Amino acid sequence: MPARQLIAAAVAFGLAATSATTSAATSAAQEAASSAPSAAAPDYERIGRFIYAFFRAGGGDAQDLGKPGRADGVPPDLAARAHRLTVRFDAAVEMADAMPDAELRAILDEAAAVHAAIAAWRGT
Repeated sequence: MPARQLIAAAVAFGLAATSATTSAATSAAQEAASSAPSAAAPDYERIGRFIYAFFRAGGGDAQDLGKPGRADGVPPDLAARAHRLTVRFDAAVEMADAMPDAELRAILDEAAAVHAAIAAWRGT
């Protein structure tokens, strides 16, 4: 499933979960998910939290450098680091259910570090 569809599904799931008013429906859904076969639906809440945290950590700056004209004058090592981060993020979103929490945390830490490096380069 493409990353954009996962993002849209995560947002839709988050909105639907927020508007739920009965705990019985929530517990029934959790019970059904826990008893489902191994080919269960992706954990959209986990994926959504990861995507939200990535952009809160400044990962969007790394993605912006990949757009035409945005990387002009960026040191090559910083541009390469931002590109690697973007590739790791895309891969994590595609297979977030199989990705260990430690790997997701490492991507978020790298997003914050790349954001700080880009801010230092820009002088902001």
